[in-house]
Amino acid sequence: MIELSNITYPPKNPVLKEISLNFNEGEITGIIGRAGSGKSTLLSLLSLDEKIPDGIKKMIRFKNEPASALSRKETAGLVMRADTMPENMDELLGNFLLLSRIPHKKFLDPFKEYDFNIVNSFMERFALAPFREYALNRLTAGFFKRTLLAFSFIREAKIMLFDNPTGGLDLHGTKILYKEMVKSVMDGRRSIIIASHDINFIAETADRIIILDDGKIAEDILPDKLNTQILKKHLEVETIISKNMYNGRPIVHLFPGS
Repeated sequence: MIELSNITYPPKNPVLKEISLNFNEGEITGIIGRAGSGKSTLLSLLSLDEKIPDGIKKMIRFKNEPASALSRKETAGLVMRADTMPENMDELLGNFLLLSRIPHKKFLDPFKEYDFNIVNSFMERFALAPFREYALNRLTAGFFKRTLLAFSFIREAKIMLFDNPTGGLDLHGTKILYKEMVKSVMDGRRSIIIASHDINFIAETADRIIILDDGKIAEDILPDKLNTQILKKHLEVETIISKNMYNGRPIVHLFPGS
């Protein structure tokens, strides 16, 4: 679905160096690495930030079409970055979530019944329905984070980008997020890309793990190939890895005293 071809970015003082990657439909990809390794910069590239030069966008292809050929509205409907902040914190939660559907409607047309239904559905799924009439600035940090995540899923974008999505979530919120991510790719039509320091969430959720080190792709592996040697080499930390007894996924523990 998404292909990056030998990208070094930014052109001056590059953070990413010679990155070539493919991201597939129906796949959750986790990106890990030390601070400064290029995780957030990679997400910015994939989000097609307006600051990215056309020359770089030509090296990013979505279903074999160069990103430089996409209009702003096409990009908004195709790619969703989950850390998009509201412009108006006095907006009511329900109204704010409905704004996520704007790229799917024609100018001056009203929202359709489907738009309201999907908003209502995700308010229930993220346990936000009791706060429908709350202004965003009245929400606790945890429920505000859930609101931003729900906003992202409501867009129904083909490519969903998450930067540290579990930050600020309690265990219940993290469980909801995991379920919605897995559900979103089940039909094989979407790609989810997560950059995070939460290695255990990545190991539990991702179908594939990419490790960045000094702006380069150091590893591109299945979760069950994650081991203590790889983490020591690229994250500079001593760990012990056990297995989830229910699904065999790795669980990473910091080595005592490391």
